[in-house]
Amino acid sequence: MIPGAPATGGPDHGPAPSSRTSDPAPASATGRRAGKPALRAWSTTASTGSRSSRTALGLRSTLALTGGDLEGLGRDGRRSAALFRELGDRWGELQTVSPLAALAEIKGAYEEAEQRQLEGLRMARELGLEAEVSARLSGLGRLALLARDWGRARDLHERARRIAAEQGYTSGEIHSGMGLALGARRSGDLDAAEAHLLRRRCRPPPGRRPAAAR
Repeated sequence: MIPGAPATGGPDHGPAPSSRTSDPAPASATGRRAGKPALRAWSTTASTGSRSSRTALGLRSTLALTGGDLEGLGRDGRRSAALFRELGDRWGELQTVSPLAALAEIKGAYEEAEQRQLEGLRMARELGLEAEVSARLSGLGRLALLARDWGRARDLHERARRIAAEQGYTSGEIHSGMGLALGARRSGDLDAAEAHLLRRRCRPPPGRRPAAAR
């Protein structure tokens, strides 16, 4: 994370759930250790350009981000993106957007991060993946916060929140809501910041109705 930078739960909250992926649960340290041998084995086939090697490289880049291995993240993420691009697999390429945009953001290369998020947004719209559209809008909103463009950040996070709500994408709602709260606080609108936080706090868990509605 960039020192002193506002955050919406990390540089980015990763790929949104789609018809081919589920919303990933936070990986435990045990889970990460258990997965590394398999990923190392898969990576030995990367030169063949097989589907499994492309997927393994993409997954390994995501694990590198959570483990703070920026060199591995850049190497595996870019290689995976290039392989998917050569194949014409837009969905696979889209999965590399989040870790590579996060890497650019961490390094302070905000223009590159924005370009990757915009490209991811375009791919998500082409593929009709609305939850992923929400995730990319939140990523762009975070970059707007870093640029202190409060109005643009608010617009992007609000659009992301609305789409996430429509899709039942709870993680996306949380991150975009936090982005709205952070933007309001940074711009000095403390009442709005509190309102955004209370909206999230008072909302019942998925599948449960408020007591008054029972």
